[in-house]
Amino acid sequence: MCTALVYHIYIYKSHQPLLNLHSSLFTLHFTLSLSLLRIFRLSLMALPLPALKAQLSNFIQSMFDEGLLDGQFAQIQALQDEANPNFIAEVITSFCTDAERIITELNNYMTQPNVDFSKLESCVHQLKGSSSSIGAQRLKLACADLQQAFNEKDKGRCLQALNIITREYCNLGRKFKTLIQLEKRILANESNQQQQDGYNITGST
Repeated sequence: MCTALVYHIYIYKSHQPLLNLHSSLFTLHFTLSLSLLRIFRLSLMALPLPALKAQLSNFIQSMFDEGLLDGQFAQIQALQDEANPNFIAEVITSFCTDAERIITELNNYMTQPNVDFSKLESCVHQLKGSSSSIGAQRLKLACADLQQAFNEKDKGRCLQALNIITREYCNLGRKFKTLIQLEKRILANESNQQQQDGYNITGST
């Protein structure tokens, strides 16, 4: 999806060679990141439950350290419990679905000869609100830059800001997918462990 977003960004002909190179390099980076993600997922299969939980904790902390997430995400984490073990994954999935739709709409609007800045304002307001709600700090800040650009009716700056939003979301989306994968592995291991404990109790009676 992120590769498609990159190629939907409208570019001026005078900047075509430079931006084509930028898009190609970004697409290569995205492809390599996906390959590394697949390898990472395979490595999770062999990890015991305590190691998986430590891996998840360290991974989320790295997202805080990079400024991708802020304290709002920690509040979301606190809402997940045994009664609702998929809460974080559900929130992330909902956010990513909305964000991808909005970013695609923004890129489509920017391909129009005469940009309707009011439509841009509505879309970026939604994306900024969603980013704030989930604690996506860097994406939220990127949305603020785009808001400033369309307030000034500066199409060139809007294109630059939208490109940053697209890249920030693609980076965040990849990391969220890894986070969800870790969550699923932990839940699967916990379920297997509970079943094994049940068998052991049954066998000892």
